[in-house]
Amino acid sequence: MKLKYFIAFSSVMALLLSSCNKLELAPTDKFTEANYWTSVDKAQMVLNSA
Repeated sequence: MKLKYFIAFSSVMALLLSSCNKLELAPTDKFTEANYWTSVDKAQMVLNSA
C-alpha cells in the first residue's frame, strides 16, 4: 500500500517539476530595454536623434 502511494507521489512530483517554464518572456513585437541596447550603432542612432 505504501509502495503505491510512493509511486503515485513520485509520478506527480516528476510531472510538476518537469513542466516548469520561464514565465517572464520578453515580448517579440516591440523593443524593450533588454533587447534594444545590443549594439553601439543603436545607441549612436538614439544619441543622434536627440
